[in-house]
Amino acid sequence: IAKTRVLENKASIVDRLEKECEELKAHSKELETRAEVSQDALQQAKVTHDMEMEVKSLELEKISERQAMIAMQIRKENQKAIDDLKERLQKSYESSRQKNTGQCQFTLARKVTSRYQNREIGV
Repeated sequence: IAKTRVLENKASIVDRLEKECEELKAHSKELETRAEVSQDALQQAKVTHDMEMEVKSLELEKISERQAMIAMQIRKENQKAIDDLKERLQKSYESSRQKNTGQCQFTLARKVTSRYQNREIGV
């Protein structure tokens, strides 16, 4: 009877160990499935992140191109304004020079006339 009980206890222990082993295998399988799902989610997140970075890079490139076009347009407008100012300054200078030349000739003529008249008078 004692041997039978020992054998029954051993069989019970083996059954319990086999059951725990099956539970551990099932738990292990569940963990593997979770790991695969997590890995897939991680890979998808990486792909999504890479695509977002590519889109942002393209957007920045477009912004840079737009800024370059704006800068070129501003330079053109500034150069035109500078050229216009130079032209107006040149015209103003020429006009002023002509007026001053005329004024100088008038003043010189007055002085010459005044000296001539003073000589006639005897001053």
